[in-house]
Amino acid sequence: MGKIYLATRLERRDFDEIERLVKQSKLDRAEVTRRLILIGLKHVREPKDLLKA
Repeated sequence: MGKIYLATRLERRDFDEIERLVKQSKLDRAEVTRRLILIGLKHVREPKDLLKA
């Protein structure tokens, strides 16, 4: 399976939270972001779930 690269805009507080997780976990930013996406996808069952944030 090929890799897909995504770009997104984050609020400053969200970016800071990702940077904090990177420093604490010793994983790189891409891996932390990938894991956050996968965790988030597990909680989305229907399109309306995306609006619950």
